[in-house]
Amino acid sequence: MQIPIRTDASIQIGNGHVMRCLTLADALKKEGAECHFVCRRHEGTLLELIQQRGHKAHALPVVKEQISTSALDNKLDYQSWLGVDPCVDVKDSLHIHRKERNQINNVSYEKIEKT
Repeated sequence: MQIPIRTDASIQIGNGHVMRCLTLADALKKEGAECHFVCRRHEGTLLELIQQRGHKAHALPVVKEQISTSALDNKLDYQSWLGVDPCVDVKDSLHIHRKERNQINNVSYEKIEKT
C-alpha cells in the first residue's frame, strides 16, 4: 500500500510535523506500507533524513514570488511560510501523488503481462 504524506519542516516552522509523520511512517513501513513524503524545499528541510529512514521523499519548490506582499508581512500567515498559494500547493502535491501511483500501476501491469 502506498501512503502519501504531505508535511514540511523549516527553520521558520520547526521540524515537529515531519518528525511525528516519520514515526507514523516507520510503523506503517513495518506493516508493509510504502510512504511517500511530499515536502517543500524550505531552508531547514528534512528531506535527507526522510530518505535515510528508508522512505521516498519528493521535493516541491518554494516560489516566493507567487505570494502577495500582505501575506509576507504576516509571519503567522500559512501562505507566508509555505512559499506558494495553498491551491498551488494542493495541485503540486496531487501531481506528485498521481505520478507515483501511475509508475507503480505500470510496474504492476508489466508483472501481470509477464506471468
